[in-house]
Formats: sequence, C-alpha cells, structure tokens
Amino acid sequence: MITENGTRLYGPRRLLPETMHEYVDVQGDCWIWQREIDRHGYGRVRKQGHNRRAHRLVYELLVGPIPDGMTIDHLCRVRSCVNPDHLEPVTATENVRRSPLVTPTHCVNGHLLADGNVYVSAGRPTWKVCRLCQRKRSRDWMRRKRSTS
Repeated sequence: MITENGTRLYGPRRLLPETMHEYVDVQGDCWIWQREIDRHGYGRVRKQGHNRRAHRLVYELLVGPIPDGMTIDHLCRVRSCVNPDHLEPVTATENVRRSPLVTPTHCVNGHLLADGNVYVSAGRPTWKVCRLCQRKRSRDWMRRKRSTS
C-alpha cells in the first residue's frame, strides 16, 4: 500500500524507509528480505561499512534499540522475515529454548528420544544423546580397543 506522501506502508502503522522498499516482499504476514541471505537463512545488509542482520536493522528502525543482552527471536520461525511484529527481543537462552531444532524427537538413526532413551547433559540441557546409539558407540569402541591390544 502506498501512502499519500509516496512511502510504502507495510502492516498496521509501520513505515519502512523508502530506500528499503525494493528489499522487502510482503508474503502473507511475513516481510521477506529480498537482498543478500547468509548461509543460515538470515537477511544481510551493509550499513555504514558493516554487515548487519536485516531483521535487527529493521527492528531498530521501526521499534527502537534492542536491549543489551537480548537477541531477536523470529516468532514466525522464518529467518528471512523482517516484520517487526514477528520479532521479539529475548535472552539467548530463551531463543535457544524456543528453537524447534533444539528439541528433536528422534536421533539421527531414527530412535525415539523419549524419557527412557535419552541422556540430557546437566551442563548443556539442550544437548540430548540417544542411549541406544551411545551403547552401540561404546560397544564398538570396546571392540576396537580389544582388537588393537
């Protein structure tokens, strides 16, 4: 939608700087970054000689500064989305806890990571190890150790 002064309006009462209009494609509720995307799927932008993540820059432009010690969580789970309504400042721990990649339901070999089949590290609560796979690794290691001695 174009306002009477020629600027584009994305979402309710949100004005994106005119220089960034061609960088964003509105797809449903998400504002998808159309320029450079890094290897992790986040939009990248160069500002004042520094590479920045696009969602952080747009959040700062439209909402305000990101509080110290906070990171930006994509509530929509679309990493290239820069819609400030989909972005929330949270602690790094909370961001990791919310991540769907952190709480797998199965190990890489397809075993269910249920209460009886999972080790959870006390120091790294998001790190899970399949007990069945760990037992197999231990048995294989013992076999190799016996065969070399």
